[in-house]
Amino acid sequence: MSNASRYTPPEPVERFWTGAIKATYNRYARASRAGTKLEQLLAPTTRTDPHGLQRVLLTSYDVDIDWIESLFPTSVPVTFIGHSPPDDGAPLPGFYASDTMPHWEMGVPRKPHARALQHIKLILLFYKTHARIIISSGNLTPLDWSRYENLERVLTSLSVPTTHPVMRALATYKYDHATAHIVASWPLAPVARGWSEMEQVGLGRLAHLVRSWNLAMPATTYIEAQGSSLAAYDRRWLEQFHLVATGADRSVLPLPSRRGDGPSPEWVRVTGQDGWPPVRILFPTQRYVEQVSVEGPRGGGCFFGRADEFSKRSLRHLYAQPVSHRGHILMHAKSILVVSEDQPEQGWVYMGSHNFTRAAWGTLSGTRAEPTLSLSNWELGIAMPLSLLDGASHPMDAVPYRRPVQAYGPGDAPWDVRTLPAYTTLTPSNLALAEGEVYSQPANTGVGVHESTQLVAAIDALKRTTHPVRMEDFALVHGLHALMDTKSNLFERFKQHPKVRYDEKTDLWSYKPDYEVHSPADIIALLRSKYYHPSALNSASAAAGMRLGELRESYPQAREVVEELANEQPVENRQILVLRGKRDGAIKYVFWNPIQGEFVRPIDEGMCRTLTIAEFKELWHSMKAPDVVDLATDLENEGLSATQMVDTTPKATASTTHAQRGKKGKRGAAPRKFKLQNTHLKGVDLSQDFVKPN
Repeated sequence: MSNASRYTPPEPVERFWTGAIKATYNRYARASRAGTKLEQLLAPTTRTDPHGLQRVLLTSYDVDIDWIESLFPTSVPVTFIGHSPPDDGAPLPGFYASDTMPHWEMGVPRKPHARALQHIKLILLFYKTHARIIISSGNLTPLDWSRYENLERVLTSLSVPTTHPVMRALATYKYDHATAHIVASWPLAPVARGWSEMEQVGLGRLAHLVRSWNLAMPATTYIEAQGSSLAAYDRRWLEQFHLVATGADRSVLPLPSRRGDGPSPEWVRVTGQDGWPPVRILFPTQRYVEQVSVEGPRGGGCFFGRADEFSKRSLRHLYAQPVSHRGHILMHAKSILVVSEDQPEQGWVYMGSHNFTRAAWGTLSGTRAEPTLSLSNWELGIAMPLSLLDGASHPMDAVPYRRPVQAYGPGDAPWDVRTLPAYTTLTPSNLALAEGEVYSQPANTGVGVHESTQLVAAIDALKRTTHPVRMEDFALVHGLHALMDTKSNLFERFKQHPKVRYDEKTDLWSYKPDYEVHSPADIIALLRSKYYHPSALNSASAAAGMRLGELRESYPQAREVVEELANEQPVENRQILVLRGKRDGAIKYVFWNPIQGEFVRPIDEGMCRTLTIAEFKELWHSMKAPDVVDLATDLENEGLSATQMVDTTPKATASTTHAQRGKKGKRGAAPRKFKLQNTHLKGVDLSQDFVKPN
């Protein structure tokens, strides 16, 4: 099939039962290769006519909500899932109705850890007769659908569990004829353990698919990874990705952790190569963006390179400049092509939202007996072998650039978005564009240059890392390169820090919290240990709770878990109690609930009645007063105390005595010998013995 089909917009009556690959519209491309507008994917639905459209689900990292609202009929229910707007604070996970569109709602996903990022671009369109599913690399903004190169895979059906109306709608369709394989990533807390878990997500899912295709790919097979963001790459991660991409047996993964710049001995043994993995990282150069691309520097605002990392590590030979089939257009599309030049049919291709980064695909760690996979982002894409022929598209349609690619020259470096004027000249109008910088403040120096400053930064970064991590990965991601030198003083101080935990067996590092909390049951047990009910007659009873912030330091998911426990039904089964803020209703403190079961079961309305005077007197007289001998002990067990004589006579100091002597003819009030705790009974002197009146 000719690659020209990817640029042809679909007709309203077309149905892609086996799938199709389409390029998004680009205003800079010539008419024959302009591509598909979002409105054309929605046809025959228009702003004024649903034309059978019953429900919509949208997900995106970035969104122009006004633009999206203008494309759909107001009568169609639409669910948008993404990050909340910056001015909305941090709402709890859940669904929120729109203030402007009567049938719109926004879903805020639950983040298992602070670094979790919703990066999926997905459109689900449910019609009476069919469903259209669009997995894209473009955000729901006019920018991504008019100026940048993007791709989407249009499928026709899917089947998932039923919880939301959208999911119930999905369950009514099948995807028996779909030819592409879905690859999804989602944040893991803390990690996926074992291949049975790992093969469901990210790099583990990719490994499972490639092995299932039984492709004969030699160790010299090349990987070409195209994207809009770069990462801090290290040799071991690239070696492991190449082994996954070429279908290596999972028994060789993960590669043993090692220190140093040379290749992994296991990589050399398995592949027979002692050089870097054959990988091409495709990203525009500074020169290309400034001097060649159609929009110049202003078009590079959504491309995030790591020029500093590039200069620190000798990886120039891995980088190449991609050029779009449609001209000098910057490509926001994310794709991976794995192909052997000697056997071009023995390979596969990926397209979707995944950039070529750890955050998107994950990091393999642990041991071969106990492998683990860590992940940060929500991502979605599709993969297919190059031998696939489905009639509507060819797998190579997912490759948006010309081949062969041009390697970086001696003077080339990745495009650095910080060279944009908005990033170099701070003014009130463009201040918001300056990443991490504050107006009129000193420049951000990252982790600092002094050892103690770097140590504080390292401990803070480890605290925010919710899963065990290799030192090399940790140091590269957070710019703490001094930690990679095991003989440095910083490394020794870091290793000996009381908040740092090192597992020699797995060679993994993690933060040591104040409390070992890993589940809701651990939270309940911890709260119970801090709270002893007074009826237990325990003199150590403190009825203590915990700040939610204190819990979250040890268990980042504490807010969501506590919210669920606090709303448990029926109420007599609630194991915790919470105190909320008056303004925002957010949980501030958490306590163990010592009174559970039948005692707190709500009384039926018919059982409620008023006690008679006689019944009240009987109840009153049935209450036994404690014996005088045991009174003090019983009061103490209940957290109370008897009236006490508290000496409040101030001790005279030399300075005050001298000052008082200097004042003649003026005397202050005599100091009180005692004070009474019970002062609410006027006319009753509790310091005197009680005398029965005549």
